[in-house]
Amino acid sequence: MERLEECQEEEGDKIMAMPVMYLMIVIVWAALFIGLIFKEYAILMLSAMSMLVLGIMVVINGIHTTNDLTTMAFGFFMLGTSFYILVRSSMEEMKG
Repeated sequence: MERLEECQEEEGDKIMAMPVMYLMIVIVWAALFIGLIFKEYAILMLSAMSMLVLGIMVVINGIHTTNDLTTMAFGFFMLGTSFYILVRSSMEEMKG
């Protein structure tokens, strides 16, 4: 009986972790596009900082149970994109 409960707990944790990660990715990318469309530099910088953290999480942990070259490339793409957007939006904000 203990083994069955342990399996259910492990599966439940994995199942709950997957939608949260996908939801975080969608929210960060949506905030990024909203900031780009309306040229709101504060939203751009916040979404870029969030994307930096999310990119590090994807590179280290992968997405859900997948940690292969594709997810690592996606994580590095997110890191590079967010760093560029963060620097560029900061420069645009300083120019005025």
